[in-house]
Amino acid sequence: MANFVSVDALNEFCQEYGQTEIVVCSRIRDYEVLSSQLKFQAAIYLQPLSLEQIQEYLKNAGSELAAVRKALESDVKLQEFSRYPLILSIISLAYQGISIEELPTRSNSELREHLFNAYIERMFKRKAVNIPYSQEKVKKWLIWLAKQMVKESETVFLIERMQPYWVQNKIYIIAYIITLLTIILFVLWNLFYQFLNLPKMALLVAFCFVYFWRFFGFKTIQTVTTLRWLGKYTINQLVIGITIGLISGLLSAVIFYYNLKILNQISHPLLRGAISGLSLGLTLGIVRGMTGPGIEELTIPNQGILLSTKNALIFGLIAAILMIFSAKLLDWYLIAWCQYGFIFGLAVGGGEACVKHFILRVILYFNGYIPWNYSRFLDYATQLIFLQKVGGGYIFIHRLLLEHFARMPEKS
Repeated sequence: MANFVSVDALNEFCQEYGQTEIVVCSRIRDYEVLSSQLKFQAAIYLQPLSLEQIQEYLKNAGSELAAVRKALESDVKLQEFSRYPLILSIISLAYQGISIEELPTRSNSELREHLFNAYIERMFKRKAVNIPYSQEKVKKWLIWLAKQMVKESETVFLIERMQPYWVQNKIYIIAYIITLLTIILFVLWNLFYQFLNLPKMALLVAFCFVYFWRFFGFKTIQTVTTLRWLGKYTINQLVIGITIGLISGLLSAVIFYYNLKILNQISHPLLRGAISGLSLGLTLGIVRGMTGPGIEELTIPNQGILLSTKNALIFGLIAAILMIFSAKLLDWYLIAWCQYGFIFGLAVGGGEACVKHFILRVILYFNGYIPWNYSRFLDYATQLIFLQKVGGGYIFIHRLLLEHFARMPEKS
């Protein structure tokens, strides 16, 4: 739980959707410092293990953990460290079969470092057959991932939530933005080079760049995963979208359409601009109104991008149909304006997130931060018991292991 704002949002959500079942997990120390408290029906507090429970667990494990059991009788630091079930499980895996002389007798921080280093080495040895990645690469990728999760205060990692600003090298960030702008330029050129001269094409490109920066941004990726009617929110977004479309259409008519030599039934440029702008504005309003805030149910890796691709196609078809009606009314070229509407709906309906995600993945891959098949690697890290799969995301098996990887130096 990040802060009291999250608590207030959860309380408000539970009050509005009282029938929804919800479970919140938090460390007790983090929860106690919050100024607001959750208004839930019940709470479960997991107590640390007692020394008797720890000894019973080690006794049942047999001779493989005899050294750990013996050390626990006098080592207070090891006793404190073993009181957490998952840490005790890690100790059992990391120190299995070693002698009592090999156990560390250090401070808590040194003991923690030694324990997790031993655990990491032991996990690699357990998976000695059919290893798809080298040990060095696995460590490097996990170190980078852990550092990003700590920096972003993330507990669960979702592939689709990687952001461009995770790329720390400024050259790669510039390359990312240039690639994105080049794609926009290429699309606009292929759509409008037959209708506009070079100065007006440059003006259109500048307008679209500003529009893209204002509504989507260059350094953030927001997937479009849910489609639902959200009542007043949807209606408000429809009104805003239609207003923006109408204003944009009238401005484009003044700037672009007066010199276009296209025969049409409706000859006044302002009316033509208003009709085409309303069509695109309606598409924008539908997209923004039906993809508002909600609970995401992600069950497979990178599902957010897959859903964004599907929704982009849906909104692309909606925009194409609206532009066909506009083109028919204005006696314009049906195929050209259908194509324009489809690409617009594709972009605002989630396509821009998919394109940005793909560019980011390519840059991270060539920069050595991630493998090409990221979900395959994360599944392999899960087999090594470094990560645990949670729905469509991944978490480190313990916060201390996450912090341990984040403290490790990155290797070039």
